[in-house]
Amino acid sequence: GCVTGAVIYNNTIDNCNSATGGNGGINLSPSGGNSIQNNIWVNCGSISFQGGTHDYNAFPDSNNHGEAHAQTNFATSNFVNYAARNYRLASATTAGNPLPSPFNVDSLGNTRGANGGWDRGAYEFAVGGSDLIPPATPIGLSIQ
Repeated sequence: GCVTGAVIYNNTIDNCNSATGGNGGINLSPSGGNSIQNNIWVNCGSISFQGGTHDYNAFPDSNNHGEAHAQTNFATSNFVNYAARNYRLASATTAGNPLPSPFNVDSLGNTRGANGGWDRGAYEFAVGGSDLIPPATPIGLSIQ
């Protein structure tokens, strides 16, 4: 069966080439109401979308892949440390498409668009953010 009603939002997709040398495309049901937005695609060979709607994605090449709001020529140097697979952003992307909750917060708790632009990919660029992931439980301080 085909996938219908899928939303693929705010992801960083890396190395999606097939083991047999196929393309790095996404194939979904052409009439299934699927939506692909605000993703960053890197090292994915020939990207081809089949089925559903797609826009506001970032690509490593100059091809906009049929998108009105594509970010082209996205470089891996825009990540904090691509070689170590640290996909946090070292700088903001071209503004993506703002989406409602729960898509408006990244996995580190950063609110997307809080700095004026909704960043594409798995992580929102946080100005002045730390290289450290905050502790799971708050640390209490007592100042006397």
